[in-house]
Amino acid sequence: AEAHRARLAELEHRLAICRANQVVQHHDALAVALHRQRGDARIGFAGIVAPNALAGLDPALSGRDQLPWLKEASRIVSERLTNWNIVPCPHPEWAKVVFPDLSADAAYDKLWDQLWHILRLDEPDPAAAWAARSDQLKASAAALNARRFDALHFAGEGTDLTVGLLPSGTFGGGAFTNVNGIVHLPNVPTEEVFTSPDPERTEGFVTSTKPLVFRDGTIVEGLKVRFEGGRAVEITADVNGEGLRSKTELDEGAARLGEVAIVDGQGRIGPLGTVFYDTLLDENAASHIALGGGFGFAADDQADRDRINKSGIHIDFMIGSPDLDVFGVDADCAVCASNEKRTRRCRTRGVDPAHLQGRHRPGLDLIARGRCHRRAHLRR
Repeated sequence: AEAHRARLAELEHRLAICRANQVVQHHDALAVALHRQRGDARIGFAGIVAPNALAGLDPALSGRDQLPWLKEASRIVSERLTNWNIVPCPHPEWAKVVFPDLSADAAYDKLWDQLWHILRLDEPDPAAAWAARSDQLKASAAALNARRFDALHFAGEGTDLTVGLLPSGTFGGGAFTNVNGIVHLPNVPTEEVFTSPDPERTEGFVTSTKPLVFRDGTIVEGLKVRFEGGRAVEITADVNGEGLRSKTELDEGAARLGEVAIVDGQGRIGPLGTVFYDTLLDENAASHIALGGGFGFAADDQADRDRINKSGIHIDFMIGSPDLDVFGVDADCAVCASNEKRTRRCRTRGVDPAHLQGRHRPGLDLIARGRCHRRAHLRR
């Protein structure tokens, strides 16, 4: 087994060098182009099968290797040319990473059990359960769109980040509809509402609250990113930070944001308290941002659509936690407090105090703090 792993690592190393230096022309680019033309459906499986498979290799090289991700795939999704789905697939190696204190068999069984619950397969009618959750997310997106915030402000320990939004930008969530009218859930599970922000108006610093795992199994831990003028100008991490830095150098848009997403407290992943070391699951447990390409459908006006970030990468990392406050900021806002406690001390100018305590709604709660320096607190 060890000899096999060593051989696999050697082959991956050679392929990474070839790909990074564009020696190999991979046939998948042509396959994706044909797929885009035909509008085929796509199904992908998420989860770790070989954690840290490229450990020990030069992260500057391995970080530039994007396969099996291809830049053409971003255009297919952005233009809604396909109906697609990504779903987690349990694997014994993945289970060992998630539950290292359990035996291999017990870890695998627990991974199955938690995924069964997360995917709502324990419901009498899982499809109906997902339809109901999709409706909740769409209601939350509609509430955000009605407010037309100019920016989102994230504040918490290690994070003070303002993400500017496009004037006609729109939040989405739940089921998608492709250009042929086919309704589908692109991610199962899905617990987020998201949009593509203004690529030039992100300022501040952010600390990731969960590990980031690349498609090759590389695990980045302790990630911190600082933004100026929309660009990630400083990226540090306790483990494997160089891999992410090298990815942000792949093209002009790789160091800018293509997505900002809010996750509410109604989902099934966050309450488990499990770190899955998989972006599909972890991003739906916590609010997150993504470096790289955005979604071409995330704005109403063509001028704003043209400004949505373009890149050959799309890398989500999680920034949300129970201690993170998220604020919606109006265009004429003079930014006040950076946490909930101080915000309550701002002048409310006649806002009903009962509104400051919030009212339960499915999905996101929008608290009526718009008159408090034109900010609204989005409760998780």
